[in-house]
Amino acid sequence: LVEEHGHRVVLQYRRIVQTERFENDFAYDGDDLGARCSQDRTEFALWAPTASRVQIDLQSGTQSRLIEMQRHSQGVWRAVAEGDWHGATYL
Repeated sequence: LVEEHGHRVVLQYRRIVQTERFENDFAYDGDDLGARCSQDRTEFALWAPTASRVQIDLQSGTQSRLIEMQRHSQGVWRAVAEGDWHGATYL
């Protein structure tokens, strides 16, 4: 961070996740996190409120796909992969 007089300081936001405001803004009690497979699509949901970008790297046999996740409310990221990716590995 550079302030108005040119002084630089390293900004650390690690303690922000321990505040009441963070808890109020980003608490998520849904039951849909992870991967949910069906015959025609696989839906992914990840709670990562401090992330600025999330991608899924899917691997299954010779198939591979890189998918950009979209940020939704309360810091939950979501993506849909067409097809049934049951049993696939993902990062």
